[in-house]
Amino acid sequence: KTASKRHDYNDSRTPKLSENTDFIINWDSLQGIHPHYRILALSSKMEEQIAEIIPFLSLSHRQEVRLQALEIIEGITGDSDLVHLLIKHDAVPFLVRMIGDKLLDTKALNALINLFANNEGARQAALNVTVVERLMDLVRSGRSIDLAVMALVNVTQEESACLVLIQSESSLKGLYLRRLMSYWRTALVPDVFVNAAQLPSGRAALMDSSLNLLPSMIEDLQSSSVNQRRSSLRLLRNLAFDSALHEQLLSDSVIVALLSPLIGPEPLLERDLTKMLPALVDVLSPDKIRDGDRESKLLAMQVLEMFVRVYTSRKYLRSIHIYPILRDLHLAEDEEDREIAEAIEDIVQYLIADEDPTNK
Repeated sequence: KTASKRHDYNDSRTPKLSENTDFIINWDSLQGIHPHYRILALSSKMEEQIAEIIPFLSLSHRQEVRLQALEIIEGITGDSDLVHLLIKHDAVPFLVRMIGDKLLDTKALNALINLFANNEGARQAALNVTVVERLMDLVRSGRSIDLAVMALVNVTQEESACLVLIQSESSLKGLYLRRLMSYWRTALVPDVFVNAAQLPSGRAALMDSSLNLLPSMIEDLQSSSVNQRRSSLRLLRNLAFDSALHEQLLSDSVIVALLSPLIGPEPLLERDLTKMLPALVDVLSPDKIRDGDRESKLLAMQVLEMFVRVYTSRKYLRSIHIYPILRDLHLAEDEEDREIAEAIEDIVQYLIADEDPTNK
């Protein structure tokens, strides 16, 4: 399963609670100590303290009290040794219910992003109180888009969250995906789609023509941003897992976007050029610089391997003569990176092997 990114937002603040609230915790003896160590100094009684703090997140308390409690909880979520206590004492539902509250939801989202990153228990607890729907309502409002999408990236590590996101059983199927698509350029939407594309129903929803995903993905495959290239390559790889989608994915535009970054300055013979896609020939230049990002190259090889394992797909790739590009890439990587070189060798074996008509 493709792991999603961890987005760790934590300002490590553990403020002193004001004396005129009904939240009575004595922090005076810890003043002047670094916020992180103020938390650690209470380690022997931390569970008791956390259990005392969490109820003050409830709607039954005044807004300023809830905010002060939230600031403490937000700081604790940055400590991997303590997050299990927050889950044990049911902090997650309180945090989820703060989504949409203009005063509280930025800190609540920061806390949830941390909690969701590596903790299945936190994700499941949030799903029980409709976290995906609440996050998508926030996206619809146009507020805190970056944080909302980061939380979606982390919570959609869960299959059940992906199913809610794609709305496969709803009359509004595809609405959430289209809403996210409008923020493709400004938030981490491709990473959410990478997770959704791990499911057959997610792949089908993402490739629905109404979403018009491919043009944005194609553009990002050739982006100058390493992160954008990686995200779109992961998405393409997960989509390519479904051979039924290969006909859509193997458009000339996708192949050009996939292979162009792998082309270097090496000249090709005229007989090679006549068989290649004209758009790939146009990329060739003595000044062409090959993508230097190792992960992007490995991801591109994983995509190609998905394609060449399917008879009709490798037949198409063979017909447009991608071999010279892979050959030159192999020559460049053979001594530098054997993992990439071996991945290329595996792909080439499929491309040059004699086909057995009975084994397609």
